[in-house]
Amino acid sequence: MVNQPLPHMTNFFRKIRQKLLAQNSVSKYLLYAIGEIVLVVIGILIALQINNWNELKKEQNLEIKILSEIRANLIGDFEDHDENMEFLSHVVRSSKVILEHLNNGLPYHDSLATHFGWLPMTANFDPINNGYDLWLSEGVSIITNDSIRLKISKIYSKDYKWLRDFLKDRQKLNNQPLFLDMMKKFKSYEHLNRGVPRDYEGLKNDVDFKVLVQQNAYTINSTSGFYFRIMEDCKQLIEDLQLEIDRLENK
Repeated sequence: MVNQPLPHMTNFFRKIRQKLLAQNSVSKYLLYAIGEIVLVVIGILIALQINNWNELKKEQNLEIKILSEIRANLIGDFEDHDENMEFLSHVVRSSKVILEHLNNGLPYHDSLATHFGWLPMTANFDPINNGYDLWLSEGVSIITNDSIRLKISKIYSKDYKWLRDFLKDRQKLNNQPLFLDMMKKFKSYEHLNRGVPRDYEGLKNDVDFKVLVQQNAYTINSTSGFYFRIMEDCKQLIEDLQLEIDRLENK
């Protein structure tokens, strides 16, 4: 909103106009009128400039808030990332140990229960989207840095989507009949990450079981590299966001 002229200034100009009119000086009055108009226009332009600056400052503060929240969300996601990578690596390692024992006809021992227990384990990923959702609700143009905007969009709309789909596909695998039948081969789950097979000797000749274990391990191992690159991209984006926040705050 444009600020209205101050009352005492209005009275000041009115007194000058009245004095010039009383002196019947048309030329001086016209010159004064033009000067008054110029001053009013300058005042309006200054007020508009101040309003524009205030609006830009509000938008900049909102941009900083969004960037800060997205950065905090990405940092928070790393707890899930670390747990998921640990889960996936455990499944791959345990699968290799089990296949090595079955394929080489090695005898069963108690430590294998932990490795068997890892086979049905699944990971889940629920990213923290508060900052990203706020960004979309305010309009993507609120983030003025094109490079930052593209990196954020890639992480959330492409990389995170792939990651969620991959982990969901693995959960679906655990609900397939073949995998459920595999779980029936265990006579007990004593506690977390322990599984005792009903017939360990029979598993040595169970081709379906060994193929499923091998395929599952191969899929996880081959996609872990992609997951790791997503984590590296997130780390880089966290650094870039901090640099951009610092730049905007010092602007």
